[in-house]
Amino acid sequence: MLSNNNPLVSIIITSYNRASTIAEAIDSAIAQDYNNIEVVISDNASTDNTDDILLRYKGNEKVKYFKSDVNVGAIPNYKKATHDLAKGDYVVYVSSDDYLLSNNFITKAIELVNKYDNIVVVKGYEKQYNEFTGQETYGKDTFKYEKEFYTGDEMFWLFSDLKMGWGGIMMHRQKLIEDNFFDHPNFSFDFEINLCMFLKGNVAILDETVYLFKIHSDQNSSNVDIEKSIKNFHFLDKAYTEALNKGFDKNRLLQWKIKTLGGWALIYMYSYFKKNKELYNSFVSLLQAKYPEVYASAVKNKKWILFKAIINFSFISFPLLRIIFPVKYKYYKSLKA
Repeated sequence: MLSNNNPLVSIIITSYNRASTIAEAIDSAIAQDYNNIEVVISDNASTDNTDDILLRYKGNEKVKYFKSDVNVGAIPNYKKATHDLAKGDYVVYVSSDDYLLSNNFITKAIELVNKYDNIVVVKGYEKQYNEFTGQETYGKDTFKYEKEFYTGDEMFWLFSDLKMGWGGIMMHRQKLIEDNFFDHPNFSFDFEINLCMFLKGNVAILDETVYLFKIHSDQNSSNVDIEKSIKNFHFLDKAYTEALNKGFDKNRLLQWKIKTLGGWALIYMYSYFKKNKELYNSFVSLLQAKYPEVYASAVKNKKWILFKAIINFSFISFPLLRIIFPVKYKYYKSLKA
């Protein structure tokens, strides 16, 4: 629990050429009903009209706008914003193309921090909106937390099922700074940092949908090549080593790592299968060669088995889907095209 029950919370928005969307992110931050916030915008040398958009907030004392002279890269920009620009006891990250859905997210997050001991992470649910398909997906539909409080160790073991990112999350800033997390860049650095944070304290869950995450064409996560995808499998290494040093059972930890990476492999397999069958085949071949246990875990996943069965036996599955699940029928039909 906090000695100061009204701590400063920094809402950090990093940006690069997001003039068309950043106002929505800023507005959702300003709209928070918690009375002790700062909105820290760290722009990575944008070349569009982001400066013009930020003029709207010039008189707002909560908004602090910083612009780099040169593009330092996404992760160094996060580090600068977290270490140097933000002053809060806690931080909330809002992507410049996403926004907060709940105006009282931070108020309720701080209530949980005050309710339980040693809370380093508070997590609410997120909603995803796919701009390609118009489809909305709710986090509660894919993974439902069973309780409000978890020890960090409990949450660590759950990670292979939940894959918690930064949408709708509040974290203890000093704990983030202590281990120089941002000095170990990889594509999934947010997930890596969450895992390491779990090893530092406890986690509280807010049972509300508080964040909108958009999927669109110019996201980095939409444009990962095969080599980067495989290289990204190192993102568990730091957390794995720290868990070993903390005394976690080595055999259980190894199985956890294989299961977690197997789930990660599935994300890439789905993505490449949708984009290009040759890319998919190349990725699977490389995965099988470099991480055979991870590949074996991925292809044994029940969802993947069902996915492949629907595609491979489309002469049976498609007529049924067209009647029972017409939206899914259109989706699978597009994959066969």
